[in-house]
Amino acid sequence: MKKYCLIILSFLIVSCGSTKEQGESGFDKSYRMDNLEEFSVPPILLKELKLVATENFLVTYSATKDSIFKVFDNKSLEYLGSFGQRGNGPDDYSPVTSSIIALENDRLFIGNLRFNREIQLSKSVKGSSEKFSAQVIAQAYIPGQIIPLNDGFKLDDHVFGGANRKPNNQIVLFDAEKNQIRTIFPYPNFVEGMPEETYDILYQRRVSLSKDGKRVVVAYLFFPRILVFDIDQNKVISDVNIDMSPYLNENFRVMADGRNINASEFYIYYTGLLLTENRMYAKLQLRGPQNGVDQQIGEKELHVFDKEGKPIVRLLLEDWMNNFAITPDDEYIYFWHPEVLDKIFRYKLSNIVSEVV
Repeated sequence: MKKYCLIILSFLIVSCGSTKEQGESGFDKSYRMDNLEEFSVPPILLKELKLVATENFLVTYSATKDSIFKVFDNKSLEYLGSFGQRGNGPDDYSPVTSSIIALENDRLFIGNLRFNREIQLSKSVKGSSEKFSAQVIAQAYIPGQIIPLNDGFKLDDHVFGGANRKPNNQIVLFDAEKNQIRTIFPYPNFVEGMPEETYDILYQRRVSLSKDGKRVVVAYLFFPRILVFDIDQNKVISDVNIDMSPYLNENFRVMADGRNINASEFYIYYTGLLLTENRMYAKLQLRGPQNGVDQQIGEKELHVFDKEGKPIVRLLLEDWMNNFAITPDDEYIYFWHPEVLDKIFRYKLSNIVSEVV
């Protein structure tokens, strides 16, 4: 919760809002991923923050100074090596990395504080001393007006985007070729009567782009809602509202500064979002005030939807399953344990999903 919620000072309350009604959805089936496969790797998983899977590779992103990105074969889980170091040089990575996304054909999109990179991963030819290569094939600087660019993504060869921090729209796009900035996807009106100045806090969100580049999907922190926005049609084409009663946020209040809200009193819902070609995966981590203490409520869950937003299945996660990666074909899901340095865990996700579809 510390990652998302702002500390609210003792401002006077000056206004409030009420939530709008919306039809709710749910899941018919829930599964627990028992009997995970375990793969032994060198004891190098020290400060990993994220996992991402391409067609042939599994990559971890680390908070270490060197060897930021560790690369594994995603079938055998053989450790192939690492790349990337922190620093201010032209080939270095700044400490802030907002997104790592798998693109087609074993490419990575890495959104950094200063610029975005596209990396081509390849297995080395037979006889080479290196087991893989990571080549920068594209790079674009991020203009200062849109820093920080959270949940960055690549729309096409010249345009990239991410979550906007301004109150007019949720998504900002930057055309590096034309040097133009524009915003899309208006904020929702889940809570009536709230001023626009509160939207960036009220509608904290995770953002992801569909693999065909046509839709932006948003999962919200303070609402059990997922919106699918069609870029060409410039409108929301799916609004998924998951039934989380009785754990619902009410009594939204604006503080005297006109921007902050009473976020410390809220339940939080979606904290992660990943899209493949055919599926949407949203991690739900229900937390909120219980007897005056903020705490986790129930188990962590991974909600699986089809690409249109129809609920498919709810996967129950162990408490240590904080981060995950899924292969582009929805075949496997990967985890690492934050207290285990030499293991990667895998589950054949396709068995569950195919059973309920």
